[in-house]
Amino acid sequence: MSILLSPGAGFLVLALGGAGALVVLLLHARLQAELEGLLSRQRQASAELRRIRVDAAAVRSEAEKVASKLTVTRDYLGSELTKALEPPKPARRQVRRGS
Repeated sequence: MSILLSPGAGFLVLALGGAGALVVLLLHARLQAELEGLLSRQRQASAELRRIRVDAAAVRSEAEKVASKLTVTRDYLGSELTKALEPPKPARRQVRRGS
């Protein structure tokens, strides 16, 4: 494991010397490990969010197709119902001409 110190931490290690330096180095290493863990979790969460967005787009597309089919079906059934509810038209009388 490599320990990378910021300029401020490096100065603190030099100023403290001995046991104080060891404490600073250990604390720095712990914080760096926690930061790496957080960054890893952030990358995983970002990847999961991308997958969710792709899934949501697919669901939205499918929902739009279904909505379109439902609209067509509703319009068709509405026109059929309108036809069924219309009063019957009187039959045309045939008039015979000249016999």
